[in-house]
This record gives sequence, structure tokens and C-alpha cells, in this order.
Amino acid sequence: MRRPQCTHLATKLPSSKRRRQAFTLIELLITAAVMVIVAAIALPSVQVNGKVRVIAASNLFASDLEYAQSLSLSAPGDPALVRVAADGSGYWVARKSAPNTPILRPEANQLYQVVFGVGDARQLADVIITKLSPAATDVQFDEFGRLSTSEMGDYLLSAGGKSLRVKVSATTGATTVVY
Repeated sequence: MRRPQCTHLATKLPSSKRRRQAFTLIELLITAAVMVIVAAIALPSVQVNGKVRVIAASNLFASDLEYAQSLSLSAPGDPALVRVAADGSGYWVARKSAPNTPILRPEANQLYQVVFGVGDARQLADVIITKLSPAATDVQFDEFGRLSTSEMGDYLLSAGGKSLRVKVSATTGATTVVY
């Protein structure tokens, strides 16, 4: 037995069963409004506020102090130091023999200088380092990794009304970020 062939393949479906080909203007406007609301909620959490900038700058400063300490231990004839810029906008790691010349970063062959708001530290804009003690502007280590002065190093990093202290022990050279 033969089956009958369908002769009306091109028959149109009733208008209620047709597939929609596009979005309506109302659907597009609602979607755009939802996206704007989500962006308005998420944007402040993505921006770096004063507290986060100060924490990041303090941790960076502390790790660079520790690096300078390790350089002093590895080359005691010419110990390393960290010199804070006079305006507090940054610092650099140098050798005692050339304290105004930053050393080269071994991994990037660039000067070991941090300027807040510039280059790798661009997210740390408005951070200021203030020296609380010692009287010397440099944090200099001796051949045993201790501070070359008998006074503890004490620095205040601040931005956006927030601040943290970074302390360096005179006897051990240990660096601590005080939250």
C-alpha cells in the first residue's frame, strides 16, 4: 500500500503559530535598563578605594624593604637601602655606594623605582609615604640584615583618608605592616 504524498509543503502556519524573527523594542529597552542597573551596582566594587590602595602600597613597600634586606645580606660590601622620595610620592631601592641611583630590577632590567600612580603602581595614585622615624630618610641595612641605625624604621602610608604603618625592627630588620 502506498502512502499518500503531502502536496502542501509550502502551506503557511496560522499567524499565532509563526516563529518570531526579532526582539521587540520593549524587550530591548528592558534588557538595556537591567544592564545599566547591574553596571551601576558593580562599578563601585571594581574601583580601587583608599583602603585597598593603602593596603596594596604598604604590602609593596614592605616586600621591597625585605628585598633590600636580602640584597644587603648577599652583598655586604655594598649594602642596599630604600630611599623615600622627598615628596612622599614613592621610593626606590639603591646601593649605599650610589643612594640616588635606583638599582636595576633583575627580572625586567628596569630601574627599581616605585612612583605611586605611574607604571606598575598606577592603581596606587594618591598614596603618600610619610617617615615617622628614624631621622634619616633611608632605610639602610647592614651586612647582618639589621638596620644600620639603632632606631626602628617607622613609615605611614596614606590615601583617601585611610592609613597604615610599616615598621622595620632595628635589631632584626623584620618588616611589619600594622593594620
